[in-house]
Amino acid sequence: MLLVKKTFHCILVILACLPCLKAQDIRIVYEYKVQKDSLKEDIQTSDMYLDISAMNSYFYNPSLTNRFIENKSKAEQNKIADMHIIIKNRKNNEIIDITDLDGDTYKVFDDRKIIWTLTKERDTILGYESQKAITSFGGRQWNAWFTMAIPSQEGPYKFHGLPGTIIKMEDDKKQHSFTIQSLQTLNDFEIEGIEDKFNSIKITQAQYKKIYTNYRKNPVRKWREKGIVKGLSDHGKEENASEVLKNMEKYLKMNLPNNVLEADLLK
Repeated sequence: MLLVKKTFHCILVILACLPCLKAQDIRIVYEYKVQKDSLKEDIQTSDMYLDISAMNSYFYNPSLTNRFIENKSKAEQNKIADMHIIIKNRKNNEIIDITDLDGDTYKVFDDRKIIWTLTKERDTILGYESQKAITSFGGRQWNAWFTMAIPSQEGPYKFHGLPGTIIKMEDDKKQHSFTIQSLQTLNDFEIEGIEDKFNSIKITQAQYKKIYTNYRKNPVRKWREKGIVKGLSDHGKEENASEVLKNMEKYLKMNLPNNVLEADLLK
């Protein structure tokens, strides 16, 4: 009887919230903290947006994506690098990851399932009563706190599928974390359809992992194929193709991230 009463109470809470949020598109602003280098304690912080409409959600870095929204020219848009957008299409039950790598834009279809385990642990985050859930994804163990006060099953990055909105997410090593900063209503869902603005290559997650692995092994492959004849060193000294590519490869490998969110990409 007690379980039935608790379940009925949760349903009433959700129904009470629906008139406020269901008819409107919403944006959740998360603070994303990342330890990009696992050997250093430096933490980088940025805002990330999760825009939720009736059928889709878009997770993205506004400092990058706003340039695409403002610029309607496809040719110009495709010159902007470092773009990364996660789209969850509920109608087609798809997760699409739009990302750039080595000068190409990929539309990666990720069909991996996220299996959640609910715990009894509770917390209050930004005034929202939340419950903890755990999962394993992308080579990491994750802790999530979700709230039924925001009626969706969405969350940051590719995470979704809980009986409420994820308002905090972090891996067990606390190297990657997302924490809600604000909830906003949107009068104009301007990012919807942005995925159609790219000249992208459609691939699966398994194909992307292979491409990513090969790039890390040989980040100058395309330059070798272009047939560089000669170039200049940092000191203005002329170098032959072999020296140019050797130095370029050394630089790129030194700056490759060693603590990416999906750790299994490095395995």
